[in-house]
Amino acid sequence: MTVRRNNADRRPSAPETAARIGHGAAYRRIARNKGADVAIFAIARKLAQLVYRMMRYGQDYLDIGEVAYDRQFEARRLATLKQTAKSMGFELTRESARPQLSPA
Repeated sequence: MTVRRNNADRRPSAPETAARIGHGAAYRRIARNKGADVAIFAIARKLAQLVYRMMRYGQDYLDIGEVAYDRQFEARRLATLKQTAKSMGFELTRESARPQLSPA
């Protein structure tokens, strides 16, 4: 006798999706923008590519962690923003720290 599981049973549980690894951060970013179903599919594809490279080419798997992933993502995002601004004739510059107002 076989028991069919519904889609909710196939999804990772909350602790798995909340893992503080690079793939967990990628999952949360994609899920926030496109929904959980798309995020699960995207991360499954990413993992399948990693497994293929490990088996085919003998590459080692190294998880960079959530903080490093977020840093890389922000750097890519900033580079894209700078490139877009430059193509429109603008230049992005960092804003200097604003002076803090002392409570009166």
